Amino acid sequence: MTQSHTQEDQHDPFLQSLFTDAYDDLNAVEFEHQVLQETSILHRNKFLKRGLLGLCMALVAMFLQDYTLAISQVLLVTLIKLESGLAAELLVPINSVGGLLSAVLLVIRAAHNRLFC
Repeated sequence: MTQSHTQEDQHDPFLQSLFTDAYDDLNAVEFEHQVLQETSILHRNKFLKRGLLGLCMALVAMFLQDYTLAISQVLLVTLIKLESGLAAELLVPINSVGGLLSAVLLVIRAAHNRLFC
């Protein structure tokens, strides 16, 4: 086999048919109809995909709403009951489970950045 014959075998037959058909005259009405039909199908598919995605997100949000509320209530629990005063006002940012958890995570992140970055 010659090198040119080997290269022709490597081409996609669909692409070859497209190039051979490119020299034929196209009927403008058929071409326009085909383009409009494909465009409407793509538009419909995009609309259906977005609607399905929105429905799935709504179902997941309804399922996770109770868990989110429960977690937010746990994070707001105060750790130390303090009388109103200066100490209570100074400890407000870290006097809850969420505040303590945030402080611990910030310390872990700072340590990680210091050691590994």
